[in-house]
Amino acid sequence: MFDLVISGGTVVTPATSEALDVAVQGERVAALGVAGSFADLTKETIDASGMYVLPGVVDTHIHSFEEWLGDKMPGFRAESLSAAYGGMTTFIDYGDQPEGVSLPQAHDEREALFTQEKAWIDFSVNAMISYPTWDTLEEIEPLLDRGVTNFKIFLSGRSSEPPEEAWCFAFMKRLAERGGVLSVHAEDASLCRYFTRQLLEQGKTGLEYLPHAKPALAEAQSVNRIIFLAAHTGAAVFFVHLCSAEAVSLIRQAQARGLPVYGETCPHYLLFNSDVYSQDDAFRFIRSPVIQDASNQAGLWEGVIDGTINSIGSDHVSAYLWRKRELAEGKPFNEIPGGMAQVETMLSVMYTEGVASGKFTVNRLVELMSANPSRIFGLYPKKGVIAPGSDADIVLYDPEPKRKITTTDLHTGLDYTVYEGWDFVGAPVMTMLRGEVVVRNGEVFGSPRGEFLRRSLRPEIFKGQLR
Repeated sequence: MFDLVISGGTVVTPATSEALDVAVQGERVAALGVAGSFADLTKETIDASGMYVLPGVVDTHIHSFEEWLGDKMPGFRAESLSAAYGGMTTFIDYGDQPEGVSLPQAHDEREALFTQEKAWIDFSVNAMISYPTWDTLEEIEPLLDRGVTNFKIFLSGRSSEPPEEAWCFAFMKRLAERGGVLSVHAEDASLCRYFTRQLLEQGKTGLEYLPHAKPALAEAQSVNRIIFLAAHTGAAVFFVHLCSAEAVSLIRQAQARGLPVYGETCPHYLLFNSDVYSQDDAFRFIRSPVIQDASNQAGLWEGVIDGTINSIGSDHVSAYLWRKRELAEGKPFNEIPGGMAQVETMLSVMYTEGVASGKFTVNRLVELMSANPSRIFGLYPKKGVIAPGSDADIVLYDPEPKRKITTTDLHTGLDYTVYEGWDFVGAPVMTMLRGEVVVRNGEVFGSPRGEFLRRSLRPEIFKGQLR
């Protein structure tokens, strides 16, 4: 006797869309069968007629802060519930590394904080290297032992100067030997500083100049540099938040050579272009890297559609609009902070602009937002797929509703969304985490039971094989 059966829906994988019933026992998917095959074998039935039955969204790129821009934020627990409303069942935080703190210590503190906060969905933490030193190489093994698989560097610089070429080579070589993936914020610091200085010296301080200060070529140059090192070290590389067409082209070429090179972009790079920086409220759209022009936007869509871009991440950062407006007042473009909340809207945005618009199939949506992120970040097949033995992380997505989004519709605890007034197609109407409903028809069930996830990469990731 199964605990429950989800019946009458269309189960979606990257390869198939089939009318199947899903039987759940405990926390896992127990079986899949043709409609009605489990009718007499279940304690409970959930009717999914007319709906897509999707694996929960796996967002491998969030930044959760208890405090941001001097304000207390809704926090990790509230963000996790907002994510569940949006069809997300797992997210992975890029935990900051404070100065003077080792990566293992930073990880342990982050894990303890999030565990204490009691998330509504499952979670994990990536290593974010804010202070790269030669000692950092010795911290790879302890983090892998903790179930951390992905290590992020900033070629843009972060709290310190960006890592030099020799350090990148050595770090990538060590990751290749030990079995980790390098995540890269690809944006050449020296180029961005050069263009910024030129603009400021000319008195060009408005936000309309931001894309010229941090141009697409700064990303492409860094992507090219890391791909070159990947070819000589054997390292697997994941480029985060891609914003430029030329970077996508370079990754496409690397993948054609069989290199284990992967790419992510975010909804804001696909749905907006640099025209937003000429608006009165341009400060709402500050991101790092910045949103580029329409030609780059088109190149990103091409990469999403043809498979070059492997995943969609939110790069979620909570921020209050009133505070952003206050901090933007009278400031040059290089002194205005960013931030954009997206965990609750990401699935609906990508369904609307990708599937409903005819750009790609619902199967590709699942590949981009569930299956591939799980594979690249060491969670597959526990996460990212509806199959016997996998966690019963399941979303029912109703493709029929047409709805206009407002801030008050969301559960972020914030005072704005960049999608205010947008028309969305469809909606996630149920989110289930490991066999238990978290949100259904707008109602929250149970209590927070998210677990920390220790991860382990499959061998094919290091061979450039996702399918």
